[in-house]
Amino acid sequence: ATGRGATGAHPAAESAAELPGQSPAAETAPVAMPPVWEGRPVTMLRAALSSASQSADPRVLARALDVVVEKTRLFGGRVEAIEGATLTAAFGVSSAADAGSRALLAALAIVKAGERYEADRGLKVSVSIAAHTARALVRRDSGNPEISPGDTAEIAAVLDDLLASAEPNTVLASGAVTPLLGRHFRVERL
Repeated sequence: ATGRGATGAHPAAESAAELPGQSPAAETAPVAMPPVWEGRPVTMLRAALSSASQSADPRVLARALDVVVEKTRLFGGRVEAIEGATLTAAFGVSSAADAGSRALLAALAIVKAGERYEADRGLKVSVSIAAHTARALVRRDSGNPEISPGDTAEIAAVLDDLLASAEPNTVLASGAVTPLLGRHFRVERL
């Protein structure tokens, strides 16, 4: 005798199959798949709100920030972080199509919304916006794609530099964004 049953299966498999209510497949632990990272162009946008008056009601900035979030999502952006009155968003994480154009359209919509907010309510809220595009690794195997933390930090450093130079109610885009823009944008070199 070889120690195998009539089917030729391993004895442990036969004994597992003989237990009531249990199959050999039930004993198999799920195999964790390694993360799947894809390199793709991602455009990140940072919008910093400020009020002309230091004594302004903090709810004014909170309401204005809600508008920034709304406009960001309207153009397909994903909010990555909100710190105080500053929002950071990513375009191109779920779909790389027209990420640069969508980010700049969102930025322009945010500036216009700020102007309307001031006209309608008489409250001075300004926004400075920076945008930068870079090739980043995006994890695509989970239900919520994520940008590699290292790439996020590199893009954030560029956004910080741009934002430091941005005037109120302006959009500064790095040179990496401009080749991705359609003919509907007027770009001025600084």
